[in-house]
Amino acid sequence: GRSVEVVWRTGDGSARAPADYASATGTLVFAPGQSRGEVVIELTGDGRREPAEWLSVHLISASGADVAVERGVGIILDDD
Repeated sequence: GRSVEVVWRTGDGSARAPADYASATGTLVFAPGQSRGEVVIELTGDGRREPAEWLSVHLISASGADVAVERGVGIILDDD
């Protein structure tokens, strides 16, 4: 097998960049046989109490494989 690269970017949901998180893009690289990867998104803290918010991670393009699900959702829980 060969490695697979997937380009991703964040997108606003109820959470908005830059108030709630830092918008980001990147590339995940999967080794042969690997089926999971991790996207790390920097959160922006504030001192306000607010409900949980969500943001999306869009899988834009892939080389070496097809993308079955093009969007994931991340939940930001209130820590105040």
